[in-house]
Amino acid sequence: MTTNPANLLAESKPLDSAYLKIWEVKQEHSRTLWTVTILFLGVSFAVLCFSFADYSITNVQKIVSVMLYWLAYVIFCRFYTYNSILEAQLKRMETEKQVTFCFESDENQMVKSRLGKLLTPARMLFLYGMLYSAVVLLPVVQFSSGYFWSRFWYLLTRS
Repeated sequence: MTTNPANLLAESKPLDSAYLKIWEVKQEHSRTLWTVTILFLGVSFAVLCFSFADYSITNVQKIVSVMLYWLAYVIFCRFYTYNSILEAQLKRMETEKQVTFCFESDENQMVKSRLGKLLTPARMLFLYGMLYSAVVLLPVVQFSSGYFWSRFWYLLTRS
């Protein structure tokens, strides 16, 4: 493909402007996706930090922080699905040679390595959410029930 802008305009296809508009919408949507997700994750972590400062309602704050994390994850998945729809439309336009651009194909070749396919952002947020929930909620459940500690002590001393 030539780099001269005049040649690019001469070679452009009828759907190039529609492709660029969809690509711009996808970029703006991705920006909104990460802004909203990071906002809710930040609030979740802030609530968790405040739970360490005030010991009167710590368990409630920890539970709320985990709920906010999963709310962020659900919102992320909702936005991510819409983003995937836009990405699929762009890829379809590229594979059917309806446009002269190939932003999505080039991006996929660079980003989608073997590890990139395995660790998508949604999977990483889910795995981290499971770890976050376990680390935050297990002490809440364990310390609030004496049964756990009595059973644990029984298993340790049962020899």
